[in-house]
Amino acid sequence: MLKTKPHIVGLVLIILHLVGVIGFLSPDLKPYFILLTPFNLILSGAALAYFHEHKDKEFWLLSLSVFTLGFVVEMLGVASGVIFGEYYYEGTLGLKVMEVPLVIGLNWWILVYCTRAVAAKLTQNSFAQIVLAAILMVGMDFLIEPVAVRFDYWEWIASEIPIANYIAWFVIGLAMQFIIKPLSDLQNNKIAFYLIGAQLIFFTLLNVF
Repeated sequence: MLKTKPHIVGLVLIILHLVGVIGFLSPDLKPYFILLTPFNLILSGAALAYFHEHKDKEFWLLSLSVFTLGFVVEMLGVASGVIFGEYYYEGTLGLKVMEVPLVIGLNWWILVYCTRAVAAKLTQNSFAQIVLAAILMVGMDFLIEPVAVRFDYWEWIASEIPIANYIAWFVIGLAMQFIIKPLSDLQNNKIAFYLIGAQLIFFTLLNVF
């Protein structure tokens, strides 16, 4: 029974994301589903952490480090317009601190964890895992950005998403992947694969439709 729990939770996450696609594409339901985004991130992050095998002090410390780094670079990015380009967050992602929603740090952690789990399945070389995971993070952001702008998560001052954004994502992604390097068992967490699959489905469908 314990072995089936991750699969059940994973399927629930996929279903929730599919329902989210329907809600986002419905003019009447869209405003409500957009406001549910922070709760979806919190639920996803909680499931990911719950099914992590070794929740010791190192896991929590490194996870908090990624969360904090993600939040701080976003805060500096919004304030300076230098790191990613000039952008600002709308009010749909919940509570803000220094003009940055708190769940953004959680979003960075989720992406770092899930992409590293995938990379660890593809290669046993730790350096290759770090680089591949950072590339996967940039790929995910490429899917996320048009959807985020379309549904008022954040707004770019320029009419196009600057190339600096993707360069920054790769560099910051590399740094975060180095931070979690000691966590060698991420690929054992089945939720990571369900969650990144659910997000791929969600953002791909919203980009297409």
